[in-house]
Amino acid sequence: MEYVELKTCYREYILKYFGEKMIRNYCGYCENCKKEKNIKDFSLEAKKIISGVGRAKESLGISTLANMLMGKADTKMLNKGLDKISTFGIMKENKQEWIESFINYMISEKYLVQSAGSFPVLKLGEKYKDILNGNIKVIRKEDEKIDFDYYENDLFKELNSLRKEISKQENIAPYIIFSDMTLIEMAEKKPRNRWDMLKIKGIGNQKFKSYGERFLERINNYCMEERL
Repeated sequence: MEYVELKTCYREYILKYFGEKMIRNYCGYCENCKKEKNIKDFSLEAKKIISGVGRAKESLGISTLANMLMGKADTKMLNKGLDKISTFGIMKENKQEWIESFINYMISEKYLVQSAGSFPVLKLGEKYKDILNGNIKVIRKEDEKIDFDYYENDLFKELNSLRKEISKQENIAPYIIFSDMTLIEMAEKKPRNRWDMLKIKGIGNQKFKSYGERFLERINNYCMEERL
């Protein structure tokens, strides 16, 4: 009965029932999500970003890719000849902040992959062909963005550093551990125990079992040092 009368995303409800969480609280496809007024199809933008990653031969980080797509050419970009490829400037109507936020979203959804290491670059994810072929639509809230200045946040840096340590130890990409969006929410909400951690989007029981305690320890140590 609860499922039938549900007013929010059906997919989120099902995932929560089985102990998992979505990166966002809507899927864009179920009947309830379709009633949302500010849901938009961003498949074209996703295709442009995927094309940019491919044309650049999977060699660029998030900021450099965003600059290339906007048509901003610095010396490094000119030396690489990125101003000559077909995707240079194809998103000049978009702001850099929005493009970078959207790229992070695409990483969280596994459309793109961010490599490990000191200078991570973007790779094509397992579902990129489905987007290019039109088999998957990229549905997102039109006004969805990350306002939190996470690159300059000390706790985010701590959590990101821990994620890099684990990725090297386990020889896996950082996004497999937790997405940037999940780290951002951790840094914002500062969960102090298992129950609070499980409220973070992108963390289910299995993720917590694998990595939760280590991230909780880092958060609690940070809060103690900062007297929060």
